[in-house]
Amino acid sequence: MAARRASLSQVLLLLVATLTGCGGNSAPSSPVQAAPTGIVVTLSPGSTVLDACQTSAFSAAVTGSSDPGVVWSIQEGAAGGAITGGGVYTAPSTAGTYHVVATSSADATKSIASAVTVGPEKVVSVTITPGSGYALVNGTLALSAMVTTSCGTFAAR
Repeated sequence: MAARRASLSQVLLLLVATLTGCGGNSAPSSPVQAAPTGIVVTLSPGSTVLDACQTSAFSAAVTGSSDPGVVWSIQEGAAGGAITGGGVYTAPSTAGTYHVVATSSADATKSIASAVTVGPEKVVSVTITPGSGYALVNGTLALSAMVTTSCGTFAAR
């Protein structure tokens, strides 16, 4: 009987230790899950049309996060233009459709894109120098021209 009491007391001790280790007789706990993020990124303008090399300012807002920051990028990479950390986009010199992307700094899976349709380079002005001149019959007069386009000013050849 003493052996039986020792065995019974060992079982009770084991049972108490087990119940104490798992929080007693409380219900089993659920697996830990990350709270769903309600982060939403909005972008303005939603789309735009630019001439080659022109700039446009974009703005983004992040809701559902204490971090309102965004990371700016161009979906097509450097061939699609450039964008500053402040959201100012410069179109490339090649016409096409490109995408400005704003990605939440708090959650890189939350992003939004805006389509930018880039038209061809536009000629803004042509300046010929000298503005006037004389040439003898069968003579020559040297002229030069500067062409200003949406991408800059160039000497005409």
